[in-house]
Amino acid sequence: PVDAVYRAINRITGLSPELTEFSVNAVTEGIDAQGKVTIRIEDEGQTYTGRSADTDIIVASAKAYMTALNRMLNVRARLQGATVNT
Repeated sequence: PVDAVYRAINRITGLSPELTEFSVNAVTEGIDAQGKVTIRIEDEGQTYTGRSADTDIIVASAKAYMTALNRMLNVRARLQGATVNT
């Protein structure tokens, strides 16, 4: 299910970075336990990290992936701005 979510996000955004790390750790215990997802993606030699926690691991995974993608896009925008201004 997580892979399907990532592929759907890639299709919607037109992005396709390489997923280099995916980990899930329990933050709390019990029925309403939260899982913390940490992911790393790589794009053009740069690594970006995303983290999120939720009672639903798929939701946490999607949020973590989006965080990493947003970081990647912010770096791209800054680099393009630097290139345009020079």
